[in-house]
Amino acid sequence: MKKTSIILVSTGIVVFCGVSTFIFFPKIFIKGQNVSDVRQESFTSISAISDAVIVPGIPDIVCDIRDYGALAQTGSQSTIAINAAIDDCSSKGGGLVFVPAGTWFSGAITLQSNINFFLDDGAEIIFSTDLQDYLPVVFTRFQGIEFYNFSPLIYAKDSQNVAITGNGKLIGNGDARANWTGEGNFEIARQKLYTMSREGTPPEKRIFGDVEPGIRPSFIQFVNCKDITLDGFTVENGPIWTIHPIYSENFTARNLTIDTWSGNTDGIVIDSTKNVVIENSFFSTGDDAISIKSGLDEDGWRVAKPSENIHIRNITVVKGSSGVSIGSEMSGGVRDVDIRDSIFQNTRHGFRIKSTRSRGGFIENIYVENIAMENMTGDAIDINLAYTTELQGVISSKPILKNIYIKDIYGSGSERLVINMDGLKNSVMEDIHIEDISFVSSARAVSIKNARNVFLNNIQIETESSPMYEIENSQNIRIENPTCAEGISPCFLVGGSETKSIWLIGFDPSDLFKTIETVDGAMQKSVIIKKSN
Repeated sequence: MKKTSIILVSTGIVVFCGVSTFIFFPKIFIKGQNVSDVRQESFTSISAISDAVIVPGIPDIVCDIRDYGALAQTGSQSTIAINAAIDDCSSKGGGLVFVPAGTWFSGAITLQSNINFFLDDGAEIIFSTDLQDYLPVVFTRFQGIEFYNFSPLIYAKDSQNVAITGNGKLIGNGDARANWTGEGNFEIARQKLYTMSREGTPPEKRIFGDVEPGIRPSFIQFVNCKDITLDGFTVENGPIWTIHPIYSENFTARNLTIDTWSGNTDGIVIDSTKNVVIENSFFSTGDDAISIKSGLDEDGWRVAKPSENIHIRNITVVKGSSGVSIGSEMSGGVRDVDIRDSIFQNTRHGFRIKSTRSRGGFIENIYVENIAMENMTGDAIDINLAYTTELQGVISSKPILKNIYIKDIYGSGSERLVINMDGLKNSVMEDIHIEDISFVSSARAVSIKNARNVFLNNIQIETESSPMYEIENSQNIRIENPTCAEGISPCFLVGGSETKSIWLIGFDPSDLFKTIETVDGAMQKSVIIKKSN
């Protein structure tokens, strides 16, 4: 590998191309308006989401499940009684379905409009693992594909003003994984569903459950619902995704405790749903704590419903794959997401965007601010369009990613990179603004590949590994006030013949030959150094 070095001259700015150079950052630098102004306008508009979410107006009628035959602590199922209470309340225009203290056993529960399913202090519903208790099959979506499957443990479709509240607990028995797949195999069934979608099989003919077993149902699911409130209760280890709104609107989840440990038990999966608030909640999960999705490849393009207007704040994650993840099933698009004031611990990633070359769709206008991260086993901040997955199509339809703003991230302990940006060649991965990052005890610092219009400022990362910044086949990269620990050599490794306009602002290296190296076809003139802002 041939290496060359950049030469610093005494004028304070180096322009290797011999002509004046201008770097343009759409939506980051706007004439007459600074970065903070742009961010504030964006945050102001997204913060208004919470005011627009409607808390269900439930009538004052109370339907106690004991009045319909439910029996606690007996081991006998109360499924019929619980659903009878819901039916009766609904027939009267809605009301509060009361689950008193005690242990109750149930199969599938179906919620309806104008129902507040209230779990009293000390109430526990333990769900059956007998798949016959989740028939007939219902319309659902899993990993971005529509089909029919076993009913989720709690299910609502085409309903409005629906709530689950109270301080009780829902127990999903996710440990009994073999029971939840019946006679089928999860991986084989999942691949068959994906093949049916790719080949254009109509959703009404994609029948799993009793016909083609193998795919576990979600725990709590809302399909095409409006005005949903979840408040106060605890959910423990269901068969797969824990809380899963699909094609829904005005979804609020607050004061929840989600504790799962089996595989694929994401905490909350927002799926082609808009106007969302998730706040003041605790997550310990077997997969992503919060995941935002919108459909997979052909099925996602056909439905074409984005997830949008999502506000996540004041959440604590103590275990999981990611604190918050967007993708990889995002073919319908994801936009206008605000994540702030939260703690992510003991996860693989803190914040993650993942997609791949077959997804299409878009991810735009994402804001992440004031997050503490600790003990990341992967990349703390991972923006990755080259994500590898078994659910990847043969069609090349590259996703579009733009307008990502990340600020005030503090942490310690990243076993890989603190900031990873990995785009696809000739794809759109642009306008990424990251500033005020402080991280100690990290294996590596920053990697930028196949991206453009990236702005980094005040990145303070303690690492013993070089390089501090690795930049490959990227354009218009502006790094302000970069620092490099003593002994790190090289500090900047710039590679790739397509790399150009790498700006280092406020940078005054004492030994440039050890600080910056260009490799693999990168030109010396691609790096421009300015000693002061």
